[in-house]
This record gives sequence, C-alpha cells and structure tokens, in this order.
Amino acid sequence: MTYYRYDDDPFWDEEYNVIDLELKQYEVLSETKCGVWIKFTKIGHWENGKKFILEKGVNHFTRKRFAWPTKDEALISYIARKEKQIAILKNQLENAREFLAKAKEMQNV
Repeated sequence: MTYYRYDDDPFWDEEYNVIDLELKQYEVLSETKCGVWIKFTKIGHWENGKKFILEKGVNHFTRKRFAWPTKDEALISYIARKEKQIAILKNQLENAREFLAKAKEMQNV
C-alpha cells in the first residue's frame, strides 16, 4: 500500500518561478488499529526512518494527516494547507502594514 502527499518546496526554476507540484509517495510499512506506519526520510538526513499516520482517533476519523491513502485526498489536503497558509499570510501582512503605519506616525511626531 502507498500513501501520498503533495508538496511544492523544491520546484523552482532559474528565475525562481514555481514549476509544478510534487506528488510524494510513501510506502506503508505496517498497519495498526489506529493508523499506519510509513517509510519516511527527512531531507538532509542520512538515515531512513518511519512516521506514524493517525487514521482513527477516539471514536472518530482524523482529518489532519501528513499523508493520505489516495491521490485525491492528498490533493484536497494540499489545497486546504495552501488556503490556510494564505489566510495566515494575509493576517501577517495586515499586521505589518498597521505596525508600519504606527511607526511612520511616531516618526512624524
């Protein structure tokens, strides 16, 4: 069995334009009653490891996971992650604009 995750980190061309999404595939090493163990290697580390994906919590299924059993679910998860990232960055940009305006007001006093 394979689990999937979409990422966008390493895909930049010479002019720093995003080229494409990367679909990463993770081999399932074992299954438990609550989830699965996948083969996982951190970038920049030499050793291979494993990561646990919680599938079922106490009387419910989880929504937040590192990887998903289908490509469609992985894509839905990627879209949700990017929507959340955009919301966070919009808030940070608004805060930065407000603090910049306050600093300029202080400078003009």
